Amino acid sequence: MQFFKDAKILIAATFMMSAPFIPSTAYAGALFDELPRCDAPMTVYHVRDGLHAAGPVPVIDIVDVTEVAGQSDAQRKCRGTAITDRDQRPVTFDIGWHDPVNGIPYFRGLLE
Repeated sequence: MQFFKDAKILIAATFMMSAPFIPSTAYAGALFDELPRCDAPMTVYHVRDGLHAAGPVPVIDIVDVTEVAGQSDAQRKCRGTAITDRDQRPVTFDIGWHDPVNGIPYFRGLLE
């Protein structure tokens, strides 16, 4: 029985010592400190996938991406060329904050 008592004490001590090192989501910090750039691979990925899922025309890629409005802390407006399975079409999209406290952006695009 002494073995089980010692094991419980050891487990409790290990947990108490390691608890300060367990990361907490509340204090993990923001996902992004600033909005992603228009030409960032992650931005192009999210806009392309959103347009591909929402529209009748499959979007294969987005190229020639530029920022059309000056950088803002709250929003970026972007333009590019969407490569579809039929042709190339202009695309406009913007990036803004979905949850600025936690650094979570949104991506919203329009295939013209």
